[in-house]
Amino acid sequence: MSNKISILFIVSLFLLALGCKKSKESQIKDFVKTYNSLKNDIVRGNGFEDTECSSKDPNRIKMDIVVKSKTKAGIKSFLSKYEAKDLTKAIDYIAEPTFLLEEGVEFEFNFYKLDNQVLVSKIINRENYQIYKKELTTKGSPNINTPFYLNLINAKIQQMNKQLPISVENIKFLQINRDEKGNLVYKCSCTNTKKLKENNRISKSKFEGSIKEFPLVNDIYVLMKEVKVKTLKFDCIDEDTKKQFDFVFYPKNVLDLY
Repeated sequence: MSNKISILFIVSLFLLALGCKKSKESQIKDFVKTYNSLKNDIVRGNGFEDTECSSKDPNRIKMDIVVKSKTKAGIKSFLSKYEAKDLTKAIDYIAEPTFLLEEGVEFEFNFYKLDNQVLVSKIINRENYQIYKKELTTKGSPNINTPFYLNLINAKIQQMNKQLPISVENIKFLQINRDEKGNLVYKCSCTNTKKLKENNRISKSKFEGSIKEFPLVNDIYVLMKEVKVKTLKFDCIDEDTKKQFDFVFYPKNVLDLY
C-alpha cells in the first residue's frame, strides 16, 4: 500500500511540475519585459544611445540597439569591440535561454546608427549559441574550417554578391570571393584612374579615399573579425590602360576606412 502511495505522490509531483512550467509564449513575454525593464542599465553599461526589445513573431525576439554614432570615432569604437559570441552573454544576462532555444526561438540583434542605418545585424539560434558559448568557455579561436564557419562565410559572401555590382566614384565593385588561402578578394574595375594616381602610379591612399563610401564596409569588417580572415584584397583592372593592380588591407585598415 505504501509503495502505491509513493508512486502516486511522485506522479503527482511530476504533473505539478509540468503544470508550473511556463509556456514558450509566456517565457518570450517575460524576456521582453525583463529586457525593457533593464533598458537604462543596458544603455549606460554599454555606452548605447537607446535600445528596445520586442517580439511580433512567435519564434523571434528582436533587440534594436542604437549605438553612439555622432562621430566616426563612436562607430569605430563600437565595431572594434563587437564580437558575435558576446551576444550570448547579453542573452544570458536577461534570462536563461535554453528552453526557448530548444523550442526554436531566435534572438535577433540589430545595431543602428543614429540615422537608423544598420551597422550590424546578427541572429543567435540554438546552433550558434552553443558554438559561441563553447568558444567563450575555452577562450579558443574559431576553427573556420568547420562546417558551421564555412557555411557562415559562404552565406555572407553570397549575400554580399547579390548586392553587387556597386559603383563608388570611379570604382565598380564586381564580385567578392575567397582565395585558396581563405582570404577575401574583391574584383574591381576602375575608370578615369588619373584621380587615383601619384607619380603615374595608382596611390593606395587615394584608393582608400575612394572606397570610404563603399556601403559593404561594415559587413566586410564584421565578417573578417568573426572568422579571423587576415586580409582583404582588392584585385582591380584599370579600364583606361587595361593594366591590373591590387591592394591588400588588414582588418585594422578596413576599420580605419571610417
